[in-house]
This record gives sequence, C-alpha cells and structure tokens, in this order.
Amino acid sequence: MKILQLLHLQYALRAGLILMAIAYAPITGCAPQLYQPSNAHAAWAAEKYAAPVTVSGLEEGRTLYTQYCATCHYLHMPKEFTIAEWNTIYPVMADKLSVADSTRQKIMYYVMAGARDAGK
Repeated sequence: MKILQLLHLQYALRAGLILMAIAYAPITGCAPQLYQPSNAHAAWAAEKYAAPVTVSGLEEGRTLYTQYCATCHYLHMPKEFTIAEWNTIYPVMADKLSVADSTRQKIMYYVMAGARDAGK
C-alpha cells in the first residue's frame, strides 16, 4: 500500500512540474534570447544579399522564425551556426514550410545576419 501511495505522489509531482513548465513557457520562451537586429545586422545582410534589408525587416524575420520554426523543434540561436552551416540547414527546413517565398526570405536574412561568422 505504501508503494502505491509513493507512486501516486511521484506521478502527481511530475504532472505538477509539467503543468508549471507549460504555464511559464510563454514567459520564459526562447524569443527573448534571440538577438535583436541592429543597423549593423541590416547593413551586413543588405550588402551580402544585394537586397533592401532593414532592421524592421530583420525584426519581422525574427518574429516569423519564432512563429514557424518553434512549432516543429527547439529554436536554435542564429549564432549557433556559421553562414556555411545555415546554408546547409536552412534550405532543408524552409522546404518544410508552407509559406510564401517572401516569408522564407525574411527568416533567412534574420538567421544569416545573426550567424556566428556574419560580419556585423
């Protein structure tokens, strides 16, 4: 009987921890840890891609990255990978998104501008 009570207590504690994690996830999610785009990030991306990349465009890319990529997996910080690594990873992941090309492009600019070796 005592073993059964301990098992119930163990399951109750696990359930409580899971509920706490779910309740606090929106507050302590990955988004605050992601880099905030700056003018230097935008200038680097604009030069690299010969495109009109702006800070607000990178901020939108950050929001889209959080919105779409976190639905399938843990969000990786852009600085976790080099540009070459992102060039391998991102096309595979982007093919899984059912979104407009412009959305994919904004996400790409964001992760590339934050890559470990991006020149900001």
